Amino acid sequence: MSQNYTYWRLSQGFSKPESDILYQKDQSTQKVLGLKCWLKSIEPHQVSNIQLSNNTMISLQKKLHTHSSELSKDLLGRINLMLPTLESSTELAFTGRYLEAFILLRSSIEGIFRLFLDLVYKYQRKDLGLWKLKHEDWNVVRESGLIEGGATIGAFDTIIHKLKINSPFSLKKSIYKYLNIKGLNKYTHAVVEHIVSDRSSHFSQEKKDKYVEFYNRTIEVVVILSQNLVDKLEPSLGSLVSIRGIEEESMPMLYALIDGRD
Repeated sequence: MSQNYTYWRLSQGFSKPESDILYQKDQSTQKVLGLKCWLKSIEPHQVSNIQLSNNTMISLQKKLHTHSSELSKDLLGRINLMLPTLESSTELAFTGRYLEAFILLRSSIEGIFRLFLDLVYKYQRKDLGLWKLKHEDWNVVRESGLIEGGATIGAFDTIIHKLKINSPFSLKKSIYKYLNIKGLNKYTHAVVEHIVSDRSSHFSQEKKDKYVEFYNRTIEVVVILSQNLVDKLEPSLGSLVSIRGIEEESMPMLYALIDGRD
């Protein structure tokens, strides 16, 4: 252990024995592998696809921030609540902890559905008469904002379709299928053997690419749900993102939704 490291830790108020322990922790194999994986994951050709999604999200946030309407503030507030969990899942993926990343991403998607349905319920209580649902369906919407709410992602997706805030998706091509929730569920309900084999921090191009695909589609769905709500509640806001910043190949459903609006 170098003296510089010891001096640095001592300057932070740690004792010599504590500095020795921290040094061993910092040099652990798992942490070194994670850092190596991170460096590989952030190479320019590795981050280009995910950067497009991040730029789209930034554009959405900027558009909502420029308006002072109640809806734009509500949407922006909920989007800002979603992002930290998505960012955490990306950090896990980029440090090679793919299993944890997929599990957290799936949890994020459920949270996204809950936040949007909770917003729908807020405006439904204003008695605007915009949505017609059966009583049992409204119970699902009402409970979406409750931690103890027992509805599944599949149920949320069905309600979103009934609310008609999922264009251009349909029952046949649903958000549930597009996000491949079944694929994510296999990580959430992983058996012990799968967990053990997926806990290393070695870089995997296949798993990293799979994560980016899941992530990009999740961001795409967030923008689509936001645009549909705006179209329903405050159409004067117009397009939340410009088609010029969207690649049809990367975000085909969003492209289909906003094509011809600019």
